[in-house]
Amino acid sequence: MTSTRTEDVALLTAANPVPDPEAAVDPAVRTETLERVLATAVAPPRPRRPLRPRPLTARRAALATGATVAAIGALLVAGERSSGPERFAVLPALADDLSREGRILHVLDRTVRLGSDGEPRGGVHEEESWELLDDVAIKRYRIGTGQDAEQMALDRRGYRDYDARSNTVRVVRQPTRGAPVPVEPPAGQMARDAASGKIPVAARPVVNGRRTLKIEVDDGAWYIAQDAPELVRHELRLPGGGIQRTDYVAFEVLHATPANRKLLQIQAPPNARVVPFKPPPYRPQASVPRPSAP
Repeated sequence: MTSTRTEDVALLTAANPVPDPEAAVDPAVRTETLERVLATAVAPPRPRRPLRPRPLTARRAALATGATVAAIGALLVAGERSSGPERFAVLPALADDLSREGRILHVLDRTVRLGSDGEPRGGVHEEESWELLDDVAIKRYRIGTGQDAEQMALDRRGYRDYDARSNTVRVVRQPTRGAPVPVEPPAGQMARDAASGKIPVAARPVVNGRRTLKIEVDDGAWYIAQDAPELVRHELRLPGGGIQRTDYVAFEVLHATPANRKLLQIQAPPNARVVPFKPPPYRPQASVPRPSAP
């Protein structure tokens, strides 16, 4: 390796903002680093005593500068190795989608408990939800399937639920006070930590036919689609060695347009009865726990 090449490597190493090779590099950071390194590498040299002109000096200087630019660019890309933005860009994109204003998170998931032997324990719990990311007080969710499905919508006036068997919408007045509080999905912080290199990508398994990035956390693992900022699966470790596995059939962030905001309201037939309702005292019941919010 020539001395010029050695100096390029040293310059790049000193400027590298993410020394961990397993860290995900934000494309903006990568671009800024490359521009800064190149600006330093091709900066004009300090004035020296004039020398006798030699033929092709300008051409050789241009070739040398071009070689330096190419070498540094190659070194920067090679230095990212498996943590290049091409593979990890979905992580900051997912965090960004879940933190933007004027968005609705729509999720359809199916959850099952697996024993320590990997066999299912009980049935499949299906849930669909629509959540206004600007305000934790506004959401709608559906639990179950068919005629037995439960449906509830919450807003700042209280909440409503729909009972399909009696075709009744029950209304509970329970105003929410104070300023809106944005939703902070756990998956958003997890994606930011993984994108910054605080949490490594443990593996790249195929889940339900999609290549994913597996991010291991203290209580389980998240699986993010490698080709899109979408959750594919969440696994929660249970006491006794079992796992609660949630597969995301749908995961999308929608613009909170007037049409999409209607998804946050109870979806009941026009002939449904609307009645005021006073809920009975709360009594906890054993059931499959609701999956962690994405």
